[in-house]
Amino acid sequence: MEKRTNGFEEKKVIITGGLGFIGSNLAHRLIDLGATVTLIDNLNPEYGGNFFNIREIKDSVYVNISDVRFTNNADYSTLSLPLKH
Repeated sequence: MEKRTNGFEEKKVIITGGLGFIGSNLAHRLIDLGATVTLIDNLNPEYGGNFFNIREIKDSVYVNISDVRFTNNADYSTLSLPLKH
């Protein structure tokens, strides 16, 4: 019988707003599915980003604190230099 895969095993995923409620829950699920996850968040207090939301997976994700609205922050087309929190 052929083994079924979930489609996210060994995939690289970027989640913007990754420290907020929706982004962090998505990150939890993608980690469970075997993805390599990079979270991007600007930690704007009005948007709810908080490291508490990823406490269970903090050693399994890369975190980049920046604002994707500003193009000089990073080149998000690659995951070559993720920042480990």
